[in-house]
Amino acid sequence: MTSTTPTTPATPKSPTFADRLAKVIRVVTIPPVGAFTLVSSLYFKRGLEFGSRAAYLLAVLFLSVFPVLAYPLQPAIPRYRGRGREGQRSLAILMSVLGYLFGIIYVCFTHATDMLLTIYVVYVISGVGIAVCSKFLHVAASGHACAVAGPVAGMTYFLGGGVLPWGLLTFSVVCWSSLRLKRHTLAQFLLGGAISVGSLFVTIAVLRVPRFS
Repeated sequence: MTSTTPTTPATPKSPTFADRLAKVIRVVTIPPVGAFTLVSSLYFKRGLEFGSRAAYLLAVLFLSVFPVLAYPLQPAIPRYRGRGREGQRSLAILMSVLGYLFGIIYVCFTHATDMLLTIYVVYVISGVGIAVCSKFLHVAASGHACAVAGPVAGMTYFLGGGVLPWGLLTFSVVCWSSLRLKRHTLAQFLLGGAISVGSLFVTIAVLRVPRFS
């Protein structure tokens, strides 16, 4: 009869300072923050070209507040209750889509500016692009990268090239955090960023949107 020596479970590795920093970076650059930064920058820098105060507040509501509502709403919706982080993510995606749709409805039935129309259309196309990659192509394009690169590209186009260095720095830092936490590969992260930037260029070309600068 052979004796077996009991194995001691491996002690979980404690997170390093770099791991904690990467998590903080991910949190402070979530998609609603990027959307809020974009619409606020354009409104306060290009008020007349962006639209009215009501248009600005609705943009904040549709693009920033709606996705965040997934967290307090999750316990109240049976379909998502008890599903943890997965349920929060699914509900946040649904709330984001609803925000985009409400935004498109708003610009279709009001005298919205070209700039505001561009923002909503880019978010819709970007969302569709991420969904197509995930559901049909089975490629996990980074939604986080998409939500960072889009606002950077939008602010660069409408506010000028002075935004670009800071935008590229932010994108690089967020990329590092995603790779550090193993949320995405470099290719998945860059693909997510390319989707939003490409969506902006397509929208500008189709709608013939001026730079206003």
